[in-house]
Amino acid sequence: MKGVFYMLKKIKNSALEFKSVRSLVIIAMLLAVHTVLSILGSVRVSDSLKISTGFVATAIMAVSYGPVVGLIFGAAGDIIQWMINPTGPLALGLTLNAALAAMVYGFTLYKKLPKKAIDILYMLRIIVCVSLINILINAVLGTYWLADLYGWDYKVYFWPRLIKNLIQIPINSIIIYFVMQAFSNNRYLRQMIGA
Repeated sequence: MKGVFYMLKKIKNSALEFKSVRSLVIIAMLLAVHTVLSILGSVRVSDSLKISTGFVATAIMAVSYGPVVGLIFGAAGDIIQWMINPTGPLALGLTLNAALAAMVYGFTLYKKLPKKAIDILYMLRIIVCVSLINILINAVLGTYWLADLYGWDYKVYFWPRLIKNLIQIPINSIIIYFVMQAFSNNRYLRQMIGA
């Protein structure tokens, strides 16, 4: 029961972030950074495989503003990317995936930074978060949306996407950890996110 109240408190606090003009400006800047990283900092391996660095801005937003902002941030980021660089039809299932991934980052990382140089518990928190996103949201659900959208055989595209996402778990986790470590070590960056 305590966990439910804790999650509800995160939802409430995250929703209240929209009341601050300062927060809205930083969210908009992070959305711009996310869009640039997702378009210019990505490599399309095939029609069904893309490696992107946009998750870094999403993780920073999640630490700063939580799950409610994350949900909207993820959806808006996906739609903006599609508007700037359409690579096919707008796939609302993939937009939902982006929103869910940002929300999971928000629930897991909101107002949390590593407490010391090597914070094993924080690293485990990140690994669990990234694993959940990469396996369930990206590989399982993302493959479903793509298979449905393009009429692909789910099983044929699932395995390469799962392998790519499994390989990315440690890479993404380490990158997020070091970015959050930089925030933790810098007083100005800590103030920016209010942690």
